[in-house]
Amino acid sequence: MAMKLTVGALLLTGAIGLGCGPSGKHGTTTPKPREVEMEGEEFVVKTPRREVVLDFEDDVIDGDVFRPEGLAPAFVLTPAKPLPKTKEALSIEARRAAFAKAKGKAQRMANEAEFFALAVLAKLASGPAPEAAELRAEAVTMLDAAVAEKGAGETTWVMLATMQYGAGQFEAAAKTFSNVLDQFPKSKLRARYAEQRAWAQFAVNPGAVDGKELAQDGLAATYFAAWAGRRAGKLGDAVVSFKAALKLAPAEPLATAIRHDLLNTLAWRGPGESALSDEVRGLGGDAAAQAQNLLEVGQYLADKGDLGGAAQVLTVLLADPAATPAQAVKAYEVLAQEAMAERRLGDLAGLIEKLLAAAASYPVVDDQTRAAQIGWLVGTTMHAEWGKTRETAAAEAAARVYTALLAYQPLPAEFDVAGAARDLKEQRASTEPPPALESNKDLVRRIVRLNMNGARHCYERQLDMGTTAAGRWQFTLVPEPTGTGSQVTTRATTLPAEMTPCLEQAAAHWKFPPHAKPIVITINYAFAFRPVGP
Repeated sequence: MAMKLTVGALLLTGAIGLGCGPSGKHGTTTPKPREVEMEGEEFVVKTPRREVVLDFEDDVIDGDVFRPEGLAPAFVLTPAKPLPKTKEALSIEARRAAFAKAKGKAQRMANEAEFFALAVLAKLASGPAPEAAELRAEAVTMLDAAVAEKGAGETTWVMLATMQYGAGQFEAAAKTFSNVLDQFPKSKLRARYAEQRAWAQFAVNPGAVDGKELAQDGLAATYFAAWAGRRAGKLGDAVVSFKAALKLAPAEPLATAIRHDLLNTLAWRGPGESALSDEVRGLGGDAAAQAQNLLEVGQYLADKGDLGGAAQVLTVLLADPAATPAQAVKAYEVLAQEAMAERRLGDLAGLIEKLLAAAASYPVVDDQTRAAQIGWLVGTTMHAEWGKTRETAAAEAAARVYTALLAYQPLPAEFDVAGAARDLKEQRASTEPPPALESNKDLVRRIVRLNMNGARHCYERQLDMGTTAAGRWQFTLVPEPTGTGSQVTTRATTLPAEMTPCLEQAAAHWKFPPHAKPIVITINYAFAFRPVGP
């Protein structure tokens, strides 16, 4: 068989044949030739590898656990007095008036605390309140001081337990409900108090409750079974029980609370026998409700790092005639995030154009401003990335987004889009060579942080099943030269062993810009995980 020589091998053998090497008075040395390896009867030229190691400090990932809150508001003691108007109840004058009507210190403190707690509940029931945590904390402090006085009544104690539960103080709530059961043995609501205590105990330690105390009616038992299945990692069983609980729910807002739990669990479970979007639509409700359910599942999927799954569901939503412009803005935001993470930069600009068009079609100033902020962020990010990689798709995406923003109204004055567009045009005319990926630590960190939700999901899945410990995962990434994925190796971890495959699988899908094949880029990274919330 004749030998096959590559061009490199011919040049190399030619150089040897001509006697090139040390020559002249000082014996200069030729550059070291590429390594040649013989395989059978063929010469194979091996280009020398250059390894670049990038070390990073830890990134902190806060994990939150999705807690059972659906039944808590429904089983609170219904107050005999009507809920006061929020503005009146939260005013100092109204609280002083309630204080003045009472006889004795204990009664005055109880009246004021109950009045304020009822006002807080009324405010929270009327819609999201940015100061909710502070209001709950103040109500708990007032009620706690009231029950410390002798003679506090059943209502005051129950309201304290309820506010503690709502504030996420589950262990304290369980203890308070136990005190209620001990101090008021003849109460007609003992069964409800026992259920509330069981829910609080379940939130602290799922394995400590067997559900017997929750068997007072079918809804409570079914809802408990759903959460028990979720805590055990049996997401399919949990979905079945949540659907059954939703059918038993008497009315809003309880049905909405259970629906949120169901949609979140569906997102965690992923597709079943049918497409997830079809299953979500099958939950019933009118067209508007189905569109909202699709949006919520898509957002839950994005939160857990499944941007591909989110894109599938939200694409169905955008094709739905019932989808509102507000829902479209939120959907396009997630789709743009997915396109950026997957490095489909050619699609990215089109999604931002659609997002801006949807926001401009309805007069909600906050949403219009947010759309402009998202467009500006994407445009400047692609602008900066083009400077780091010289990827044509990044420059084209930045230019299209800037053009869309210039035509968008209202555009916040703080965004100098025209100036940024001029800078991009001038920079694209430059012939300066692009910096290599191996020297772009800022770009690497941005890509990692863009994809961190997948790692957060792995941790929150453990939190959901009862793990509460913090931990650290040290890992190494070796991006493929094509940029389509990475080889992932765990160097060390203090997390539960079952988390490692989930983390490695999530990191293996991260997309980096392509780089030259002879260069091996090793990225040493670490995540420090910690639980947050109650």
